Amino acid sequence: MRSYLLAAIAGLGLAATGAAQEGYRFPSLGERAEYLADRTVGLRPALTSSLIAGIRHLSDSPEEWGQGASGYGKRLASRHGRLAICESLQFGLGAAFREDNRYLRSSRSGFLPRLGDAVASTVLARKPEGGRTASFSTLAAHSGSAIAAAYWHPSPNSRAAEAARTAGFSLGLAAGMNVAREFSPELKRLFRRR
Repeated sequence: MRSYLLAAIAGLGLAATGAAQEGYRFPSLGERAEYLADRTVGLRPALTSSLIAGIRHLSDSPEEWGQGASGYGKRLASRHGRLAICESLQFGLGAAFREDNRYLRSSRSGFLPRLGDAVASTVLARKPEGGRTASFSTLAAHSGSAIAAAYWHPSPNSRAAEAARTAGFSLGLAAGMNVAREFSPELKRLFRRR
């Protein structure tokens, strides 16, 4: 099953690489810094961290942190700390490797091509000329932040297993967020009509 999933993801990635998107402009360092701030400070990241911490709190994961305000606070601090590490690593490594990891909506039409672009964009970045390539900074940021979090996260699993699980969850969540960003205009129109 895993090999089929990996082949599908690789196929999506190959289908999504290639020519630059018309009108694309590589972001300046200042624009990157604004993007970093938007992704780590403010209402959206606070709500996302709160929601994920709430879900983990309801499922009592990790159970060593207990329930109540103290347990929720530890889960919230853990989630937001990992988010800050991930975004900071992606910012620094993206600048060093000249990768633009912002999500840009697909220029293609049709549900499946757009879905493929959204999922593939999780692990692809734009280069200065606009073409897409595998994103070293994204993979390193999600892995690095998961490894860091494994050191403060109480887990009966090994740190390596905990980091792998967290990195996989993080990339899956990023893919889901990209799909939501891709189709949000259509969903907004659909709900406005009702």
